[in-house]
Amino acid sequence: MVKSSFRHLSGWLMGAFLFAGCGTAVTNTGGSEPSIQTRGEAVISVAPDRAFITLAIEARDPRPNAAQTAVAKASRTAMQALEGARLGDDALQTLSYSLQEEYDWQDRKRTLRGYVARNTIEVRIDEVARVGEVLGLAVSTGVTSVSGLRFDTSKRADLEQQALTQAVAQARAYATAAAAGAGIGLGEVLEIQQEGGGSPAPRIAYSRSMAAEAKTGAPPIESGDIEIRASARIRVAISAD
Repeated sequence: MVKSSFRHLSGWLMGAFLFAGCGTAVTNTGGSEPSIQTRGEAVISVAPDRAFITLAIEARDPRPNAAQTAVAKASRTAMQALEGARLGDDALQTLSYSLQEEYDWQDRKRTLRGYVARNTIEVRIDEVARVGEVLGLAVSTGVTSVSGLRFDTSKRADLEQQALTQAVAQARAYATAAAAGAGIGLGEVLEIQQEGGGSPAPRIAYSRSMAAEAKTGAPPIESGDIEIRASARIRVAISAD
């Protein structure tokens, strides 16, 4: 279910207006065409229908080749388990792979301790109700780090367009109200500027306590609604009629 709400919008008049009796005189200032400029903002709240989890598998060894071999083996185990969960053909994506040296420091001197190999993957879950299940599965199969959990909607592109349409419509309504209050007419829309919007999907930290709970069962996950935002400024000409 999608709910729409509008935030407070501000508007102002560009140009000077002189009122005398029943007549209205418009004075141009700065050499630009007299106009009204307003700003609109729209917010659409929607329940998420997908989630993304970033997982990392690490292995350490004094020898670089051994660290790489170990992380490759652990990664295969985790990937096979996740693929067996039937998340979808393109649900798993490798984000990065690294091999780094690790050092110990003593008496201002560093000594090579060994190497750490790290494979980072992103998992997309198209059934939000399965997030806890997938987290528990990942931790139980050797994943060493869960760096983030975020919720999103597969309808984001359409909702962003809807929010922008609503923001522009509300800005136009404010321009109409301002003109009516000033006793003047409006002409064509001279300019529309989109401001920000998009609303990145919210991230939820995955704590050590949640990881510990995942080892004994699916951790409780509450997604809540996500917000799709859009804002726009419009400039409307003042009619000479």
